[in-house]
Amino acid sequence: MRRGRRRREGMTLVELIVAMALMSILTVMVVGILSPAAKTFVRLQRVQFAQMIVDNVEDEIRSQLLDAVDSIKIYDISDGGDLSDAGGSASGPVLEYLNTDSYVTLMSADGCAETTLVRSEQETGTESAKSGRLLMRYYWQKKVATETSAYQYNYKDENNKYVARAVQQVFADKYYMGGYLKLRFSFPDGVGVGDAVNCIRVHVELYRDEACTDLLVEEDFIAELRYQAKRVDEATASSGI
Repeated sequence: MRRGRRRREGMTLVELIVAMALMSILTVMVVGILSPAAKTFVRLQRVQFAQMIVDNVEDEIRSQLLDAVDSIKIYDISDGGDLSDAGGSASGPVLEYLNTDSYVTLMSADGCAETTLVRSEQETGTESAKSGRLLMRYYWQKKVATETSAYQYNYKDENNKYVARAVQQVFADKYYMGGYLKLRFSFPDGVGVGDAVNCIRVHVELYRDEACTDLLVEEDFIAELRYQAKRVDEATASSGI
């Protein structure tokens, strides 16, 4: 009977404490091994998603520029700056061109301040966009291009308010999964003012933070134009014309 009771007594307190200590040591070792691996996996997954976003932005830019015709211009003005009466540049974050529907089109990722939408001389509402998203803005020509001068359009009205016919954020905010897009356009080497343009070089960056200090993915590509255009550098965005 004494031997039976001893077999049913189980673990002593000392044995339990030792077992728990060993288990704690093993747990710490496993966590120490898996934690860096988990962080690496999350980082790789984030980069993979970022690459997918950049690839889709690239496809959209290529598709949009197939409709570029007649004239094309680049502004070296960032952070949603005022384009009124501004000249063009060889490279910059804002691309302007005429499309096949004769609308002046602005493509950028710098966002825009509150802009009044005007159709048939009637205000139809307002629109704004924050930076870090692919943005398209459309304007109706107020002065049609000639052989001696470029087109002009109302970028601001007589009251100094931003106006446009339409403002379109191509992808929803959630599409970027918390990332922030930056774009830079440039003409091919050797293309001067008035020269024919067959393609545009595009540099795309996607950052993890709004301050654009933590780069996730960057990519360079060439967007071909379906129709030949010419480089324009003279002022085209005007106020109240």
